[in-house]
Amino acid sequence: MAHAQFHLAAADIISRADAGERVDDAVTFAAASPFGERSMEVVEALLSLRNQSKAAGTIGN
Repeated sequence: MAHAQFHLAAADIISRADAGERVDDAVTFAAASPFGERSMEVVEALLSLRNQSKAAGTIGN
């Protein structure tokens, strides 16, 4: 779900940029913006998956 929400937030930024709006603050990963928040959710989900795979022995270090 986080991945899909990330793409929706990214699409919103692209639409706003295409309309001529400045989006510099919205695309900063640390920003308190939907894009920044969704980006962190995706990163956290990927790290969790990596840790689960390590614990299960399905990937190396």
